[in-house]
Amino acid sequence: DEAPPPPPEKPPETPTPNASDARGTPMDAVVHFNYRSHRILGSEEAAIQSVCDELSKRSGVRVRVHGHADEAGSPGYNHELSAERAGNVARWLVRCGVDGSRIVVQADGENLPLCQDHTADCAARNRRVEFELLEE
Repeated sequence: DEAPPPPPEKPPETPTPNASDARGTPMDAVVHFNYRSHRILGSEEAAIQSVCDELSKRSGVRVRVHGHADEAGSPGYNHELSAERAGNVARWLVRCGVDGSRIVVQADGENLPLCQDHTADCAARNRRVEFELLEE
């Protein structure tokens, strides 16, 4: 008499990701900022409006607003600055009609640079807000 084989081990359950953890689809729109500033420039308003327009067409989609900074300043300062940039853009989205519950704000500070050259052009490219669509 042989004992029956043990039952197969149950695979670990994968937690359901929430909107702040889920990976989304990057959008083409980018909002750039002046050095040490979180003020939205008039030249950048069209980029934000394009996100508003896209979100108005897709009511079941959320958006993650990623704030970024260049490497000038301390990591703490850059994190705060990137949060202020993302927050200002998120408030703009709300003013154009996007429900605040559809917006996730993320401050990345200087941690995700587009380029790492120590030039003024590179630093300017890193001072930005980017958008990511999060499907429901």
